[in-house]
Amino acid sequence: MDVKSIDDVFWLVGGDFNVISSIDEQSNDVLSRSGAIKEFNDVLMLSGLLDLGFVGDRLTWTNKRIWKRLDRNLIFPSWNVKDLVIKLRRLKEYMKWWNKDAFGNIHDKVKLEEERYAEAERKFDVDPSVENTVQMAESQASLIWEGGSCLEKAELIQASGVSFFENLLANGVEVLHNDGMEHIPALIDTDENIALSNNPTIKEVKQVVWEMHEDGVAGLDGFSVAFYKECWETIKEDVLEAVLDFFNGGTFPRGMAATTLVLIPKCNNAQQWKDFRPISSCNVSNKIVSKLVANRLNSVIHKLISPSQSGFVKGRLISDNIHLAQELNHKLNYRVRGGNLILKLDMAKAYDRVQWVFLLNVMKAFGFSDRFMDIIKRCIANC
Repeated sequence: MDVKSIDDVFWLVGGDFNVISSIDEQSNDVLSRSGAIKEFNDVLMLSGLLDLGFVGDRLTWTNKRIWKRLDRNLIFPSWNVKDLVIKLRRLKEYMKWWNKDAFGNIHDKVKLEEERYAEAERKFDVDPSVENTVQMAESQASLIWEGGSCLEKAELIQASGVSFFENLLANGVEVLHNDGMEHIPALIDTDENIALSNNPTIKEVKQVVWEMHEDGVAGLDGFSVAFYKECWETIKEDVLEAVLDFFNGGTFPRGMAATTLVLIPKCNNAQQWKDFRPISSCNVSNKIVSKLVANRLNSVIHKLISPSQSGFVKGRLISDNIHLAQELNHKLNYRVRGGNLILKLDMAKAYDRVQWVFLLNVMKAFGFSDRFMDIIKRCIANC
């Protein structure tokens, strides 16, 4: 039966399909039924069925020698349900099929190029110069030092990194002090609240997309800003509907909220986890909503942030305060009655340690509406 011809209902098919869809769905790298895998993926693509994903253990079946994921739930959304995430996932499945059967499998081509490069590198290393020897030694240096010892094995480095950033970014015990909240003036008026929480227009959404850099890294879904710009006329209605759904109380689907944590070195030859800055690489669909909110906040931010706050505000430079501190330090040696004192306060990872409840309470004191605060709450709920 052709489920694609039934366009007025949802189709949900679940159970044991007795086949995997990729080698990632089993515990070893030996494929015994590659033909069955291709046939299963062709059926999924041609029928329009999408894997809903899973919660819990990834592998569901074992014969005591190997584990596999044979159980799954597949969904076919009706044609008039404009779900951006599901449509992008369906497009991704079509692109995978096209890549293998029509384009010539770009992954195989990349692998061949890597093998060619490795062979050329081996030939070059037969007669290494002093400079090449130094570079080789540096490339083989251990990445991470922990507790005075270096970690060389990939699994140890991975476990160490996960532990470090979990402890760094995890929410501690909430100790909420509302002292002083009554002194915060309500600066956001009714008209500004309406402008902040109004439903975005297609023009506003397009402007946000066009403000993004095309060469940015794609999110976990694989779709870059360049894709959104190139295919805008085709996908714009679906993008707008997804944005409107969020502004009207919806939440980010799991596939839309997923992020990749990328580590950016803060210094040369970074060898400890504290030398890296974690940056979340989000899906573009997620960025569109967050950038919409950020752009609207920019219209009132000047009323809320003191002029002395120079960091992380557009149009201001943190170096301005550095110059001011240098001048104050220079004045420290001047003779005055009672003496001079400079007190330095440095809050490590201050922006990473903000408690969301405290942030929302401050916003409420400033006069932000419940509707806009709910939008903010649903944005940060995925952090």
